[in-house]
Amino acid sequence: MAHSPATLVVFARAPEKGLVKTRLGERFSEDQCLAIYEAMLMDVLELASSVPGFDRRCLYWAGASEVLPSRIREASQPFHNCRQAGQDLGLRMHNAMREEFALGSGRVVVIGCDSPDLPPERVGQALHALESVPLVLGPSEDGGYYLIGASRLMREPFEGVQWGSSSVLAKTLEILGKNEIGFSLLPGWYDIDRPEDLYRLKASMRPGGAGHLRGLLSTLRVFAS
Repeated sequence: MAHSPATLVVFARAPEKGLVKTRLGERFSEDQCLAIYEAMLMDVLELASSVPGFDRRCLYWAGASEVLPSRIREASQPFHNCRQAGQDLGLRMHNAMREEFALGSGRVVVIGCDSPDLPPERVGQALHALESVPLVLGPSEDGGYYLIGASRLMREPFEGVQWGSSSVLAKTLEILGKNEIGFSLLPGWYDIDRPEDLYRLKASMRPGGAGHLRGLLSTLRVFAS
């Protein structure tokens, strides 16, 4: 039995000083926050490149900048580069999925840049789950999700959600139940949003994961001990 074509989408912001990883600002300078974000994005692009089974890979990015930094452009060369469109995160994800389904994909998986050491097999599990359910979610510990995938275009999971809050996953699951949309949940993971998340990553770094970020952290004085 042939599998339907699959697309993996990385959702990201263009690296812009003062506009990325701002919650790290209590411990790090704006330049350091920018460098941390760029390292995370590089790691996620490598992660996305390593997962088998996808026929198309895309980097959907948002931000005022018209051009991505050269090293990000180089890392994303195997990806189709697209601009995000929409007033909020839900609409932007829905619009990206709509574009990919319109291009012929039968399964679309979206990941963000906040989990650079996510095990690649989680993304593979999502792709496999979409063979039997219309939607899959990867819960993050902060109440959101690190991954969403769908085998058909649907608007319901992206409406009526307070994006950026700790209720994103709970509200999404409520919407899915109300609309009788079948789904699968992956094992949980954590996002890197605050300084303590970086300490956690440094202490529990799995071999081979988040190499760019790991290398950067080793150069920052706050992590020297």
